[in-house]
Amino acid sequence: MSGLSTDLVALVLGMLLVATVACFSLLPLVLHTRSDPAELAPGEQSHAERQRLYSQVLVLEFDHQTGKLSVADYEILSDGLLARAASLLRASDESATDVEDTLEQEIAAARHARARRKPARLTTASRRASL
Repeated sequence: MSGLSTDLVALVLGMLLVATVACFSLLPLVLHTRSDPAELAPGEQSHAERQRLYSQVLVLEFDHQTGKLSVADYEILSDGLLARAASLLRASDESATDVEDTLEQEIAAARHARARRKPARLTTASRRASL
């Protein structure tokens, strides 16, 4: 009987361990609530949209640096995205006097945040060339 009870205890403990690991694995999915853009305040919507545009500009910049995008295509696409970001900034902050500086600051912040999330893929020489 003791062999059967030992096997039963091991089975129950194993099932508890699997259930615990599953709960911890699924917990971020359950707790992560992504707010609907329609629920955001207008200023927050504008900021979120500008951050999305800056992210796209950084992707274009990376594609240009790696040779996937020509200079002309990069300039056309990034100018369009930055023009849209500037119009959003003007619409959300009517007191913004120097939109260009604000855009540069926000892009620098987006670039910094992106660098913290992802390991650098470019060599030091290619980073210097892009500056």
